[in-house]
Amino acid sequence: VAYAQDNVSAKTLAGYRQIAGAWKASLGGVELRKLQPSQIQAALSEMRTTGLAQRTVLHRFRVLKLALGHARDWRMVGVNQADSVKPPRPETPEMRTLSPVEAAALVEALEGQWAQMVRFTLETGMRLGEVLGLKWSDVSFEPAYVQVQRSLGYLPKRGRYFKEPKTPKARRRIALSAATAAMLRELRKGQIELRSDLGAEWNSLDLVFPTPMGDPQQVNNASSTFGRLARAAGFAGLRFHDLRHTSASLLLAAGTNVKVVSERLGHA
Repeated sequence: VAYAQDNVSAKTLAGYRQIAGAWKASLGGVELRKLQPSQIQAALSEMRTTGLAQRTVLHRFRVLKLALGHARDWRMVGVNQADSVKPPRPETPEMRTLSPVEAAALVEALEGQWAQMVRFTLETGMRLGEVLGLKWSDVSFEPAYVQVQRSLGYLPKRGRYFKEPKTPKARRRIALSAATAAMLRELRKGQIELRSDLGAEWNSLDLVFPTPMGDPQQVNNASSTFGRLARAAGFAGLRFHDLRHTSASLLLAAGTNVKVVSERLGHA
């Protein structure tokens, strides 16, 4: 945690603190210099028996290995004992993509801002946090494009907050089709009318996809809401992030160069 405070984002630091607490519960009574690989291996096995997802256990192990690496660099221990531990095998994440017909059917089944958000994401391939952090000042209509400048995050003790894009490559310009630009114009017009009706009650943060009162949406809530809407539309198990995969798939199927697709998605 001492290293992480100055080198990672607030969200990552919060995650590290949580993981440190989990390791403290497992190995907190063991003196650092006396820690053995067998004890780490046993703790990992115990985590698996409690029903934790393999991905979660692997992430905890990687954080412990990173921490022990810093302990070695700082001469607190002679070796990184985690180097001798066999970690859990990583799970291959299941990626789902929609066909053009399915994508159109999903948009058709949704209403209002959700239909607009999904349609926008299918075209741009932006991450959910990037979509929710987009401001009208990032939108150009002539020429039609959006500039990814920030992402919306959430931490329990901090609440909703804006943060820098995930990587330098994530700060990017994405061209828009004429149809999507027209959709955004209509969305903007509706927001102006709503802002006029609400007056001082409207939180004027200039967001493209805010709550009905102009506030930032909460990323986790938006993600779970999308899951419910997708299930009701006949797409059970579809995640918002799968729209990003779908966007890439549709671009590649249309013959777009792989490098162009990578840059559009903001891959590192």
